[in-house]
Amino acid sequence: MKKILISAFALFALIAVACNKQNDQTMVRFHNTLGQDITDAHMDFDDDHKTDVGFIPAGGTTNYIEFDYFLTGDDWPMGTLAGIKGGEAFSAWSGLWCGTGVTFKQLEPGLYQIDIVHLGVDSLGWNQLIFAD
Repeated sequence: MKKILISAFALFALIAVACNKQNDQTMVRFHNTLGQDITDAHMDFDDDHKTDVGFIPAGGTTNYIEFDYFLTGDDWPMGTLAGIKGGEAFSAWSGLWCGTGVTFKQLEPGLYQIDIVHLGVDSLGWNQLIFAD
């Protein structure tokens, strides 16, 4: 009987923690403004901090994805979104490559959208990550 009560209490505590965790989660979705799907996408910040994003349809938006680690620099998403687009390797980043004078911090818990856009002229351009307004 004692084991059943302890198990029930542990289960209740686990459910309560899971239900209350929503308020302190960093949830990000990705909007693909490009003309082709991005497959096998993942957001890489460094060797230790990588999160699978999966399929991002052309013109579409992913569901919210939980991030335990999401670095920003002066309100720009840091890290690289990598994947496959049109059968070739794809990457997008903020374009904020110089860390001099940049304030880096973790993204605050909440719901965010990042737009994936192409800037410049075709092969001379680059794919950029921008927080949506």
